[in-house]
Amino acid sequence: MPPPPRHRFDNLEHGRGRRTRPPEEASEPAPGGDRVREKRHLRRPFPCQSLAAALKQALKTPAIHRRLNAAQIIEAWEELAGPVVAQHVQPMALDKGVLTLEADSSVWRQEVSLARPELAVRINARFGPKTVREIRIK
Repeated sequence: MPPPPRHRFDNLEHGRGRRTRPPEEASEPAPGGDRVREKRHLRRPFPCQSLAAALKQALKTPAIHRRLNAAQIIEAWEELAGPVVAQHVQPMALDKGVLTLEADSSVWRQEVSLARPELAVRINARFGPKTVREIRIK
């Protein structure tokens, strides 16, 4: 008489079918130890971080960084251009390194056009290189 099979096979024909363990073997631990098979996405902890860290990371994105630079230039315009010039010339936009200014009159437009290089150096020194590549005056 042949020895009893190690595993019980249900509906097994020439390699087809499903192999199951007998009830006495089902309670034994898996061959890899006591590990329970988990879904991969559940093993990784949720990426928790502080609000300050999340804001710092968000501010590094290029779109937000450009808008923040534009807002900072508008806020510090009086210091950058001087109080007299700031009364007559206002920053309107910063787009891809091009700072657009609006002047009250052609006299102030001419005055600021002569001071463009110095103004660009001041802005770039304060907010980082390549913040302003060009200054246009309307």
